[in-house]
Amino acid sequence: MILLFDDRVSLGQASAEPAESPLNKPVRVCADELGFPPFTYLEKEVPGNSRRELTGASYELILLVFSEAGIPAKVELAPWKRCLASVARFSVEGDFEIFLDGSSSREREGLYLRTQPVYLATRALYYSKKNTPRATKIPELTALNHYRLCGIAGYNLQWLKLYSVTQKVDQTTYSYDHAFHKLDEGRCDFVIGYKEQVDGLIKEGDLILPNEIEVLKNVIFPTETFYLWISRKSDRAESLLQIVNDGIAKLQADGRYEDIFLRYVKDELLVR
Repeated sequence: MILLFDDRVSLGQASAEPAESPLNKPVRVCADELGFPPFTYLEKEVPGNSRRELTGASYELILLVFSEAGIPAKVELAPWKRCLASVARFSVEGDFEIFLDGSSSREREGLYLRTQPVYLATRALYYSKKNTPRATKIPELTALNHYRLCGIAGYNLQWLKLYSVTQKVDQTTYSYDHAFHKLDEGRCDFVIGYKEQVDGLIKEGDLILPNEIEVLKNVIFPTETFYLWISRKSDRAESLLQIVNDGIAKLQADGRYEDIFLRYVKDELLVR
């Protein structure tokens, strides 16, 4: 995996923060190497050019926020579990200080500082018509307790308990490609994911669904709120939280938040 970043400061005017301030130190930010389009992901490969640039709505947002605060920002892709662990332990040179594109859970709230809401994403269940032909007859989510569930390693599935789904989820897979092949082979009855992410991975050429896999449409989920997360171990954690929250609020107030996100997602996924 090639780690790509952008620490340009041309997106806004730098503040007059004193050079000796610890807030001037560059901030390292990580995101899931799997890709979370349309929020943080690698652009589709162009014929004749193997270099794929990072892009996405939350990627643009965080760069703009830190640019306008006068703080160099570097966004890198990393395996999701390693990204989360690095931010949680932030203590040594080279650790990540912030991660992008995370929903909320009690565990995360204990390890990190959560910013204000950034965007919404749509939960989704996928099934194989050939292996689970009666899936469309599921009356409600509690019925999932009678099925084998698969998810992606490190992804937050705490929300299932809100719907009384207590069935253990197999989260030993590190990619949708692997998870959907388990589904196709009959080793899972459902794969839990996010519709925008799966659709985006397919669009960017990073995922090909096996035949007869479809998203479950008869059970409607509420959208899930996503945030940016800052390590509690950072000695500037509270200051970074204030900078990010103030920066997002400013971009929402002057319309630039909407300008960024509407280039990537539908209006109903914006936070206002």
